[in-house]
Amino acid sequence: MHPIDPQRRDVLAAGTLAAGALLAAASGAQAQPALPPKLSTHALDTYNGKQAAGIRIDLYQIEGDSRRLIKTVRANEEGRVTANLLEGDALKVARYELVFHVAEYYKAMGVAQSNPEFLDVVPLRVAIWDARQRYHVPLYFSPWGYMTYRGS
Repeated sequence: MHPIDPQRRDVLAAGTLAAGALLAAASGAQAQPALPPKLSTHALDTYNGKQAAGIRIDLYQIEGDSRRLIKTVRANEEGRVTANLLEGDALKVARYELVFHVAEYYKAMGVAQSNPEFLDVVPLRVAIWDARQRYHVPLYFSPWGYMTYRGS
């Protein structure tokens, strides 16, 4: 057995303490109560480089080959929908569609578009597979393209 250099022993001990602290912090984070389930969204106008204030968004529940309108909302000045689209017991395992009215938004902004508009509406179909989780579906868009992802 080789003797351990005292300086190396101090470095190893510090690493062990740091790992223990990280593990304790992670365990503490898991022990905190879960945040309530929700479906939320926001919209960012990448063409103008700002939040999509006032964009209209429709939320549908998909049922087989049909869809049922649940609500229509408008984004606030920060491009966010102030209240969650669905939350708590209203969030069910199902397929939903968020429809962002992009051409209408740009028309109100005075942005010239093709005729007909390249993007009229942007429909995003998402599945809620666990009604105990949090789902955030943002839209980044321009008159010619868009991007989304699942946040929380």
